[in-house]
Amino acid sequence: MSSGYQMSAIQSEEEARVIETAVRAAVQSVVEVINNISRIRLLDYQRKVAEKDHRLYEKDRENALLKAEVVKAEKELAFLRQLVGLRQDEDVHAQNTTIQVQENELSVDTSCAKRRTGTNKAAIAVQSSLKQPKKPMSSAEKQRLYRARRDADPGRRAEYLEAEKRRWIRDKALGKKKLIHECSVTEKRLKRRRWRLAQEKRKTTKVSSLSQASLNSEQSHPHAGHSSDIHFGCLSLETTATVRGDLVTGSSAEVCSTSEYSESHVDFVTGISFPVVKEEPPHTDTVYIKFEVKEENTSTNQDHSSPSCALERETLENFSFTQHPPEDQSGTRERYDGRERARRYRERIRADPEKQQAYLERDRRRYQQRKKLIHELPDEIQRRRREMWREAARRSRARKKSHIFQWTEPL
Repeated sequence: MSSGYQMSAIQSEEEARVIETAVRAAVQSVVEVINNISRIRLLDYQRKVAEKDHRLYEKDRENALLKAEVVKAEKELAFLRQLVGLRQDEDVHAQNTTIQVQENELSVDTSCAKRRTGTNKAAIAVQSSLKQPKKPMSSAEKQRLYRARRDADPGRRAEYLEAEKRRWIRDKALGKKKLIHECSVTEKRLKRRRWRLAQEKRKTTKVSSLSQASLNSEQSHPHAGHSSDIHFGCLSLETTATVRGDLVTGSSAEVCSTSEYSESHVDFVTGISFPVVKEEPPHTDTVYIKFEVKEENTSTNQDHSSPSCALERETLENFSFTQHPPEDQSGTRERYDGRERARRYRERIRADPEKQQAYLERDRRRYQQRKKLIHELPDEIQRRRREMWREAARRSRARKKSHIFQWTEPL
């Protein structure tokens, strides 16, 4: 009985071992199949990633080559434009030189035909002076001629303005340009300061060119001395004077009335429109002309009851040789009216000590509330503000020196 039980146990163990071996083999085969499938998928994914990286590398390389070609083409185009502009300027300069030489030769021939007193030596000297080469044109002169030629053609000017507009829009989109309200406070101040300096420079250049042209015309026509009297309207509220000045000798201006001119001079003046001329009161001793309204306040301790009408003095270069339009005169008059109202308000404040004390106290409180020390500002703003202060101090010193140099002699 016991032996039969042992045999059955042995058979069951063998069967279990066989079953376990079969199950293990099946599991191993399944795991191997799964591993093979995963390995195949991984290899396929790696191949796809490598192909994608290769395509991206090729695209980046093509983009870099295209960008290099575009930059090269832009440089070539800019060089060609400069070359074409220089050639056009040279052609215009050559044409102007030829026309000027022809006009000079014609004027020389006509003068010789009229006078009939010229000698061969004089003719040879004139011809040699005409044949002398002129100085090369500067870049500023070339730019001026190019702008004049461009502005003379409405189509070219419209194209230029349209191109400038597109370029400005492109720069604004790229962040290179900003509107004034988009800038910071410091940038706004710097931009406005640059605009004011450029405007003053343009005014100074225009006035100096006009004065130089008038001086050249005066020197080229010395026999027409009586017609070179220049009339300036005094921009004062109380007086309007007529100034007659000699531009060549730089003599001081004098006050004169319309009754002093002869009939021939009146006929000459009636052909030109001048401002209204008034006669000064007999007690007036000196009149100084002020043609430009300054931002500085005049001294309040000046005696206004003086019999002489003393206005601020300006140099001859600040005078305009053309008649101002009515809108300019109205704008100047409005500025004078505002300044007069401010002066009267200050006089009323100073007349009453209590009002003056209250005004000063209010001004002091406002300053204490708004003031900000320089060491509290950022480093960049401190540096810019110190540069602005130094520049303002240099301009003030130069203005004082020029004022002292120009008005050393009493008028």
